[in-house]
Amino acid sequence: MKSQANIFIWVFACILLLNSCGSVSLQPIEIVNEVKRLKTNKDKQKYLEKIFEDDQKFRQGQSSNLWARYGTDSPQFVEYREALNYRDSINLVKVETYFEYFGHPLKVDVGDLASQVPYLVIHHSNSYEDRERNFPILFDAYNSGILEEEDFAFYLNRMHEMKFGDLLIPKGHYKEKDKIDEIIDKLDLGNSI
Repeated sequence: MKSQANIFIWVFACILLLNSCGSVSLQPIEIVNEVKRLKTNKDKQKYLEKIFEDDQKFRQGQSSNLWARYGTDSPQFVEYREALNYRDSINLVKVETYFEYFGHPLKVDVGDLASQVPYLVIHHSNSYEDRERNFPILFDAYNSGILEEEDFAFYLNRMHEMKFGDLLIPKGHYKEKDKIDEIIDKLDLGNSI
């Protein structure tokens, strides 16, 4: 457990440094080496599916069970949220490192599940900056048909909520694409695409 705490401190420090440096890219060397070893599409698929598995094992029922049993202010729930945030931070570094070497994964290369992992991981970030930084690559994935319209609209609406404190609820009849365009305008993301 002590070595796990040391790893957490090291990764957290790297993530803080990464966020504070703006354009400077810094990832723990183990993650860079993992990604560099991905030679085939099958390797990439397994790598991304493992990230998905790690992401989901923390979420499957634990949150609601702890919340119902102990409450959100309990040490048990706080410990769970810290562990979840730690896992999400590592997964984000893994996905962003993957992007640097390979770009966004294509369904035809890695399958449907693995191609959705970047969206899922970025969507789980509690940081507006993380979402904004990764917006251009997810926008390209949306335009390429990798990312479904509803998922991309959900992602953007969560950004809207983070920035303005509420979800965008369009008036009248609208198409998902119209909602996406409106949120991109409101968030002033047009310059990054």
